[in-house]
Amino acid sequence: PQIRRCDLSIKEFQRNFNEALGDEQDQLRDEQNIDFLRRTVGSWVSVTEGQAIWRAAAAGQCESKAPDHFWHYRVGPSWRQSASSGPRAPDCHIVRPAEVIFLKRKGKVIIDGPSDVVEALLRPLKTFTKPDDNALMPIYDVVTMSR
Repeated sequence: PQIRRCDLSIKEFQRNFNEALGDEQDQLRDEQNIDFLRRTVGSWVSVTEGQAIWRAAAAGQCESKAPDHFWHYRVGPSWRQSASSGPRAPDCHIVRPAEVIFLKRKGKVIIDGPSDVVEALLRPLKTFTKPDDNALMPIYDVVTMSR
């Protein structure tokens, strides 16, 4: 995940994110990158006084309307089996949705998801957030645990 810093209120963060993401989506639309545009469309799934969570829509996870028969494939669309060796893998695979979490108390924005979508979400976030220069530290002392 990518982490950024932000000192805005929840409402200001939502407003700035919606405006900046709208501009990014307009640019993707102008570039005729509709498939990628679908993966950056989402909504606020939870907004409280302390945090706001934005998640990409499930429709961008797979081209199929009912992806039930894609669940057991753990490979990308480039994998194929020959016709004589059995069924072919589908042309579609399921990708996880991207997510943006703003934690007001910590002043942190966490962006997680597929790397290409994370990069697309970072572009609008960079207009009103700052880089987080603090390294993520594990809860446990890894050095002591490895002894």
